[in-house]
Amino acid sequence: MMRKTLLVATVAGCLAAVSQVARAGGELGSVRVAAGLNRPVEVTAAPGDTDRLFIVEQRGVIKILDLNTGLVLPTPFVDIDARVNNGYTGNGERGLLSMTFHPNYFVAGDPNEGHFFVHYNSNSGATVIERMKVTANANVADPNSALQILTFSQPFSNHNGGQIVFGPCDGYLYLAFGDGGLGNDPGNRSQNLNLFYGKLLRLDVDNSAAGDPYDIPPDNPFVGIDGRDEIWAYGLRNPWRVSFDRLNGDIFIGDVGQNAREEIDYQPASSSGGENYGWRCMEANRCTGLSGCTCFDDALTDPIHEFFIGADGRSITGGYVYRGCAMPSFQGQYFFGDFVSGRIWTFKQVNGVATELTRRDGDINPPDAGGIVNQIASFGEDAQGELYVVDRGGSTTGQVFRIVPESALPPPAGDPPVIVHAGENGALFSGYIDPRAESTNGVDLDMGLTEITVDFSKQIVTGECTLVDASAFALAVTGGSSPSIESIETCDNQRFVVKLDQPIPLQEWTTIIVSGVEDLQGHAIVSAGNQGPGANEDDRVDVGFLPCDVDQNGAVEPFDLLRFRQVVNNVFVPDQGAEELFVDTDRSGSTSPFDLLRFRQLINGLNPPATQAWTDATMNSPQP
Repeated sequence: MMRKTLLVATVAGCLAAVSQVARAGGELGSVRVAAGLNRPVEVTAAPGDTDRLFIVEQRGVIKILDLNTGLVLPTPFVDIDARVNNGYTGNGERGLLSMTFHPNYFVAGDPNEGHFFVHYNSNSGATVIERMKVTANANVADPNSALQILTFSQPFSNHNGGQIVFGPCDGYLYLAFGDGGLGNDPGNRSQNLNLFYGKLLRLDVDNSAAGDPYDIPPDNPFVGIDGRDEIWAYGLRNPWRVSFDRLNGDIFIGDVGQNAREEIDYQPASSSGGENYGWRCMEANRCTGLSGCTCFDDALTDPIHEFFIGADGRSITGGYVYRGCAMPSFQGQYFFGDFVSGRIWTFKQVNGVATELTRRDGDINPPDAGGIVNQIASFGEDAQGELYVVDRGGSTTGQVFRIVPESALPPPAGDPPVIVHAGENGALFSGYIDPRAESTNGVDLDMGLTEITVDFSKQIVTGECTLVDASAFALAVTGGSSPSIESIETCDNQRFVVKLDQPIPLQEWTTIIVSGVEDLQGHAIVSAGNQGPGANEDDRVDVGFLPCDVDQNGAVEPFDLLRFRQVVNNVFVPDQGAEELFVDTDRSGSTSPFDLLRFRQLINGLNPPATQAWTDATMNSPQP
């Protein structure tokens, strides 16, 4: 029940609400778009920039993911590591926490052209909001262009917030800050209207200049009365991720609880501000018994959603209302998660009430395309409204995943689960196994993989096969198992059957690398076998041999690897002379920009074959 009445309406300058789209049982998945990051905590895009995604690393570095190539650019967009507090290591809450672009970032001649804003803790621990400017190189900003917008000290190292984001309807800068830290807000700072702790601020930065970095919007709720004029809402504990519904301007706030409940707070676009979300006397809908306000007072605003701290999690991460195009059945659904448990949910806001609450991490975590989403530090939107999940990880293990419809995922059971290619001189081959495939071509994979067939022949080899010296080969397997090669049979030194001394359990994506195959100038496809029920010689998936030098110019080049992969995926046939690609990763029957993006990621080695799993449906033949 809402103690403060909330009226849901649109405001001038925003689009009118569209009719709700009924969900038709659409399923989700995720694909990894960036890995090897140093504690990423946010992703965002500049207004209208459909080519890039900006990744905020907590240490003080912002990187660019090129959405056309699928590669993280080697040169950071900006590096302010030297001025950022090092309290980001481990599970520290300080560092570079958020960035946002001015709405007129790409408006030529506008005073705010090229301006973006950052929120970080300085080396002294103070909160700092700065404005910076991009250089003539669109992929590089000038850290020395910084203009300080706001700064204030932090009494403790936790609960610093937060988020900075521009309102899509009013163009003002919103800033969310935590209560200053420790536990139970010992200074009752969140309810103190003379402090910025535990508040959502609203500033006019369009005319920011040295000595006068921001103005106060005249309709802020505390203008002319007691309280700081900058305050828009208060009573927050540790707001971790604040977002606007890009369709209508509604605000959603993920507020981390103390030790009992986590909450999502909501504010309709029609609000005139001044909401008190109740901390520290209220923790979501629970009375804490602490002073500062009156529990269940009509002046307080209840959360739109809460959950009890425990199995569901203990550190909520606010998300976004989906307004993209790739998943039409999820239009209007709010995605959010938990940093500790890795769980993800959606709900739909209807007249200030959360409806259709559904748990989604079964589809998204672990993802269907490499890695595991666990430390959910943030969700993010690209310029087209598609959603991403940020897995903070450690100094080299941070990842970003894109949430996609099931149709965009690698194909499930029924397709060959193992894909292999040789090195340029045939000295290395590796295979990827999809554990979702309960069986393939009659082979029971549930019992584990005990046999691998590698075929370098131009056609399936028949005839007598002989044993070779297994000690000349080496085997490496990801996922914790450590089998050895028991025996190897070869047919004319082109087809190798590798038998293992113990099964490889297929509990997660598994990479198999066998080295030692000499003097084979070609690529190959490996097949999966099994000693369990259903295994027989006819079930092998032998695709055949292709010379490394596809264009036969006397050299092995990246072009040849591209052509090889096209042949494997039935997207290019050399003897036809065709130059156009047909790449249909989402099985829609046509080639879309999404298909080409995923294919480029594969070709450009975003997921190196020797270290992580096959990540794209382009590794299988398109289906009508």
